[in-house]
Amino acid sequence: MNEPLTALEAVTKTYGQEVVLDGVTLALSVGEFVTLSGPSGAGKSTLARLLVGLSRPTSGQVLWEGRPLDGSADIRRLAGKRQIVFQNPLRSLSPRLTVEQIVVEPALIAGGGANAGELLERVGLSRRFLKRRARQLSAGECQRVALARALSTGPQLLVLDEPTSSLDPIAAAGIIRLIEEAAQERAVFAISHNNALAERATRSLFLSAGSLSEKQPVI
Repeated sequence: MNEPLTALEAVTKTYGQEVVLDGVTLALSVGEFVTLSGPSGAGKSTLARLLVGLSRPTSGQVLWEGRPLDGSADIRRLAGKRQIVFQNPLRSLSPRLTVEQIVVEPALIAGGGANAGELLERVGLSRRFLKRRARQLSAGECQRVALARALSTGPQLLVLDEPTSSLDPIAAAGIIRLIEEAAQERAVFAISHNNALAERATRSLFLSAGSLSEKQPVI
């Protein structure tokens, strides 16, 4: 196993009096594909947001390459290295932009560039989609565009929130193959209740009542 790329150390997250995560510890390495399941409201999305810097822990530490992260400077520095694909990609795809503009936007924000056509082909879409807009795409196509956008910065950590939940079985199988390919070059963390996805993971975790366990308990 490689040294951890990122880690949560005894992380607690509260919202008012509600404890969402309670002393969670987790390490992810490049080449790992980890899935997370758990009941609704268990804190899965909160954990995902902590991993990519969209939220900060109430207590505990988030580490990157062994170094604690602290403050907005670290968040900006790692913006291109940590990417997330949200559960409903259509809501995160701007209706005003073309697919080409959507895909390259994160790379431009990070101060780099990207070839939208090559990224689309990488996720199984042809270049004819470049000038389309989100409303002209199917759910599966939106998911592929969102994945291409996330890959535009060449992230070391890719976080996916229910990447197959709105897809038919054929589209879901295609996304699972893409996720497997992506995990060969980076750490991939996916919130999912899809058994086919979990079967391909290097680890499957379960979150309940703010606590993380290695296996889903037998109910």
